[in-house]
Amino acid sequence: MKDFINSDIKDNLQKIRDYRDQYPELLKAHHFTYDLVDEGDGTQNYMVMGKNPGESGSWKICDGPTEETSEYDFFIENGENKNRSAVKWNKAARNYLGDLGNIVFTNFFFWSSKDSHQAFKNRFEYTFKQNKHFDFCIKMNQSLIKHYKPEIIVAPGIPLADYIPERYGFGSCKDEVSYQDDRGSTQRLIKLYFYNEIPFIFTKHWSARLNKEEKNKIKQYLENYLVS
Repeated sequence: MKDFINSDIKDNLQKIRDYRDQYPELLKAHHFTYDLVDEGDGTQNYMVMGKNPGESGSWKICDGPTEETSEYDFFIENGENKNRSAVKWNKAARNYLGDLGNIVFTNFFFWSSKDSHQAFKNRFEYTFKQNKHFDFCIKMNQSLIKHYKPEIIVAPGIPLADYIPERYGFGSCKDEVSYQDDRGSTQRLIKLYFYNEIPFIFTKHWSARLNKEEKNKIKQYLENYLVS
């Protein structure tokens, strides 16, 4: 938890809580994740925007609904270490973005589910792409980006690039990295867009079984946009 939280961010967090409380399906989620900051050794900011939070081990730590934010992190408040998936996610972010910058974690959809496919639909009664809360999440994320002014935004999950850029108004793709695998299939690895001149980069998902070459290509590509 940060010692000082900007008033605009505090206002956003309260808006998310108030918004959640209006929708019964959102109250079924264990937590929401927004403005979760992992402080680095420098002053520059980077942002990681996931699809939506997972719930591995979360219900064993505490009941919901709760949150994972700069103001209240349910892992820390309940005296628990990060669960395995959260530790892996944080380590992956540090591996690709280095130790210097502060990493701000948020999501395209703030509320948690066991997965973003069938479990998501079972809980919320709509698919991720059809969810009615996209516009609210977009507005909150735009405010978060405006506040932190990150050097780079990374979104793990290449399929997200098929519809998120249109929803956020990114414009056309500026660069793409793909390759042919051993079976002759095209594997999409990276897609580059810009949001208000900030590089917004979709990569193959970090939890996928990335081979060593894929990991190195992603890391080397992102390094072009990191502040040394």
